[in-house]
Amino acid sequence: MAIVAAVGVLLINLVMPVNGVTQAVRSQDLVVVPDRFRGEIVRQVPLSNANQAIALTFDDGPSEDITPQVLSILKDKQIQATFFVLGQNLKKYPEIGQQILTDGHTLGNHTWHHWHLRMREFIIAREIESTAKLIYQVTGVRTNLFRPPYGHRYNGLVDYARKR
Repeated sequence: MAIVAAVGVLLINLVMPVNGVTQAVRSQDLVVVPDRFRGEIVRQVPLSNANQAIALTFDDGPSEDITPQVLSILKDKQIQATFFVLGQNLKKYPEIGQQILTDGHTLGNHTWHHWHLRMREFIIAREIESTAKLIYQVTGVRTNLFRPPYGHRYNGLVDYARKR
């Protein structure tokens, strides 16, 4: 299972139309990265010049209000992204989870509840496995991507995911 952690602040500005007027939204207003991870390299992978890429990711969804808007913008701009979903939200909005895949995006596991606590292994297993199972039930896809809530790598979640 790949472990994905936030390693920096998103460096792009999003352009959002509001009442027919285009407004730039600074990325700092949209992205929060814990101080301890700002600028930290979790894993470095060499890329050739032909394969330069930026990975655009979204966490904590799907959301009934926000995710469809994000999907619309991504479709309009022909951009692919990875959505790290919470099991409890995917259970509420399975059709949005299906739409994420239909639109060509990738799904990752972000646990069921988004808890930040140190947990016993049976709770960790339930958080990760129940979300993985629901992703499969809703989409037919088994994801090997996992992002721990808050980028917190030391509460047992990452160790469990690595073993998986």
